[in-house]
Parts: sequence; structure tokens; C-alpha cells
Amino acid sequence: MKKKEKLFLLSLLLMIFIFSCKKKSNETTNELKSKVTVKKKKVPRKFKTKEKEKYIKAKKNNLDVLKGESYFNLKEEHLQLRIPVTNTDFKIYHTLSLVLNGKKTIILTITDSKPVSISGSLGDFLLEEKISFSSFIGASLNLTKSDSLEVIVINDDSFASKNKDEIKTILQDFHIQKENNKIKIDYFKPREIGGGVIVEGP
Repeated sequence: MKKKEKLFLLSLLLMIFIFSCKKKSNETTNELKSKVTVKKKKVPRKFKTKEKEKYIKAKKNNLDVLKGESYFNLKEEHLQLRIPVTNTDFKIYHTLSLVLNGKKTIILTITDSKPVSISGSLGDFLLEEKISFSSFIGASLNLTKSDSLEVIVINDDSFASKNKDEIKTILQDFHIQKENNKIKIDYFKPREIGGGVIVEGP
């Protein structure tokens, strides 16, 4: 085989390999999107002027919630959540309600479909969502004026990709515990978590 023919063959094989890898990546992303049970797909927005300073002053990082910026509204029965993230691809996939160590708790699963850590720093975007009390999977979300609500944000593709029935099974059959700011669901340990505590707001 001539040198030119060999080069052509190698180039062709390389192009086929690159195309197959790209196709596989797209299929994985599409598979994740088909499994999730998102009602809203709100795109994260940029921090407003001086808004980011509040999170810096409170020493909040990506995935954390800030009391006052995130809150629950008893009259309209919804939560207003603002979660710092690094890009506009992040979405909330599941909203769970439970009692954890005697505290009223919600767990949010989010992802941008990328296996990249974002904890430990503060990005330029806010994942902002209004969630009604009735939309949570699990225990009923019954709150009063004197309540504080524990918010746990999980950034993990494998957890976010589970469908609603799989999430219900986890809540029924798995023991969920929080120790030293680490969430453990039996043998499953989320890749990274954030959160905080919120109270009633406007």
C-alpha cells in the first residue's frame, strides 16, 4: 500500500472514531434527559449587581442556599430557591420531602450532565426556581411560621437520572442519614452536596 493511501486510511479511521465517540456522548445525555421528571426547565441567570456580595459575605459556595434569598411562603404555599452554580446547563430534577434527624428537610437533585465538581467556590449564575409545597415526592410539606427548613442540594448525575418511581423506592427502602455534612443513602454517597437552612420569607 502506498504512503498516500495509508495516510488516507488512517485519517478515515480517525474521523470514524471521533464521530462514534461524539454520538455515544450525545446518547448518554439524551438518556439522562429522558429519565428525569422535570416540570420546569428554568435556565440559571447571572447574578444581579451586588447580589453575589451577599453570598460572599455569608461564605456561601456553589450549591448552598442563603437565608433570605431562599425562603418559603406560607400564604402562597411555595418555596423560592436560589442556588449558585457555574453555568446555565444546571436544572432541578427531583424535589423530595422527608424528616431527617427530627428536622423537616427537602432534598433537591440537580445536574448539568457533566461529571465535574463545582463545590468549594462561587460561580456566576443562580439556579432560581419557585416550587409549590404539593410538588414534592415523599412526606407532605407542612410548614408553620416558627419552622426552619433544612435544604440539601445534591449534584450527582446518577441520582438525578433516576425516575420518580425509583426515587419513591429509595425513600421507602433506604435509610437516609446526615453526618458531618455528608449525606449517605445506605451504600450510595452523592458526589457532592450543598444546602443550608431557610425560614419564612415575603
